[in-house]
Amino acid sequence: MPFSRFNPQFNREALSGAISAEGFRYVFPSGELGGRPTDLARGRVCYERAKRTESFRRGLIRVVDGARKHRIALMCTEKEPLDCHRSLKVAAQAAEEDPGWIGALRLDPL
Repeated sequence: MPFSRFNPQFNREALSGAISAEGFRYVFPSGELGGRPTDLARGRVCYERAKRTESFRRGLIRVVDGARKHRIALMCTEKEPLDCHRSLKVAAQAAEEDPGWIGALRLDPL
């Protein structure tokens, strides 16, 4: 479940309500793409291993398919998009499969 002590506006309940109030749909990717994997190698995430999991593949299919049909956003509180684990593991892989869909929007913290 999305939760942040430092950015409570990004907690799942607050974010879902704010997005819905603006007429958008909020979809939580559950364990497919959210959070960092629990299978760490030497205390660090092994993205090469993580992207071979069935859960990741399901999430990636949802992202690529969603991007083909809708305008989507993968959100993170990282200031730099390349510091986000979704950039590291999701966007890079999705761009390989369908390079035309991806872009980055960087905003100052709310």
